[in-house]
Amino acid sequence: VAYYVDMISARIAQEKMLRFSEIFPREAGQGTMIGTFLALLELIRLREIRVEQEKDFGEIMIFAGGEANHG
Repeated sequence: VAYYVDMISARIAQEKMLRFSEIFPREAGQGTMIGTFLALLELIRLREIRVEQEKDFGEIMIFAGGEANHG
């Protein structure tokens, strides 16, 4: 999971915002999908990223920083 934490952290530091769907490589196997998802949860727990979803079933956006924008 540490590998995926580092990968996501580097991407979010560079791009500042990512779509949830962009995090997972197209050819990702089950292990990669699980590792990436667990890394996302860990980064949220550590407040290094925040996630927002505008509407039900809408795209989930990932941002640098841990405080959600409630406004």
